[in-house]
Amino acid sequence: MNLRTGIPLLLGLLLAASSALGQDMSATSVEVEFLNPDEYTDADYGKGIHQREGEANFRQLRKFLQQQAPSYLKPGQRLLVQFTDIDLAGDREPTARLEMRDVRIIRSVYPPKLDFHYRLTDELGNVLREGQASIRDLGFELHHRSRMSDPLRYEKRMLSEWLRDEFVNR
Repeated sequence: MNLRTGIPLLLGLLLAASSALGQDMSATSVEVEFLNPDEYTDADYGKGIHQREGEANFRQLRKFLQQQAPSYLKPGQRLLVQFTDIDLAGDREPTARLEMRDVRIIRSVYPPKLDFHYRLTDELGNVLREGQASIRDLGFELHHRSRMSDPLRYEKRMLSEWLRDEFVNR
């Protein structure tokens, strides 16, 4: 093989490989939607700083599911998760102290809860499984406290357990 035939052949192989990789990556897809977020029990979705926090929370939950869920799905499968309510762990307690008004207090009386619809489809769009989930962790404070700096650590842990229970343990 000479340089004239080798380079086009190599370029063709690289294009085919990148195309195949692109198909594999897009074959497994996770879509996350937040339905009527302004009606959620508690997702920090409001005005001003709370709206920015809420949008950041939604981005983090979407990113988490899009990174974690594909490992539970078969190639070509698609998962749609539509959140209908979010109640984050903790709450903002009334206080006279200005500096404490935007601080989320984590107490066992404020457990996290996530409500959502989900639909799993195959590559042809056939529904393989769908349903509603309402996951809550009443003992959330008792679990190992890894990644303490992650404000959504409890919610992400619940979603990880749901993914495992729904797609592996069934």
